[in-house]
Amino acid sequence: MPYYPHSAPIKYLYLLRSLSVSIYVLYRRNLLLQLRNYNQKTPDLLWMEGVVSLASRPSFLLA
Repeated sequence: MPYYPHSAPIKYLYLLRSLSVSIYVLYRRNLLLQLRNYNQKTPDLLWMEGVVSLASRPSFLLA
């Protein structure tokens, strides 16, 4: 999906897609860590890591 900075609906669709994909990936990673009993962090720390990684994403900064 190409990125057009001057067209607002496509920009918001692109941002929404990247946010949903990131949340899904974080959810799957958290689920796999819990299933392997490897998760030494609290869910709050995992959530903060997810927020920081989303905020440092280029597509998030372009919004």
